[in-house]
Amino acid sequence: MERRREFRYSTNQDARIVLLGEPDRLLKGYIQNISGRGMQLVAEEPVSPGQAVRVEWDDLLALGEATYCQPEADGNFSFGLHLEQTLTNLDELARLWATLSEESSERVPSNT
Repeated sequence: MERRREFRYSTNQDARIVLLGEPDRLLKGYIQNISGRGMQLVAEEPVSPGQAVRVEWDDLLALGEATYCQPEADGNFSFGLHLEQTLTNLDELARLWATLSEESSERVPSNT
């Protein structure tokens, strides 16, 4: 019996998976499914439970914590991610930042 509180959407969306640490590590992988509070990802390497993870795809960024990891028959590893933060419209945010940076630098008085 399914005990999840939210519906999970199957995506099989390629994603950039980054294990946060010193230094960060980039993994190849994809998002298998996603809900409002979490996602299941598949990566080429195992991810330890408790590991902080950043996932980037399309115009979105998600930050979360790995909850489990299990080997798959194809040699990859599937892991759960509890979502802590998500950001959308990153392209628009980058344009806004560039505009604000330009305006800010134009207003800086010179010391001459």
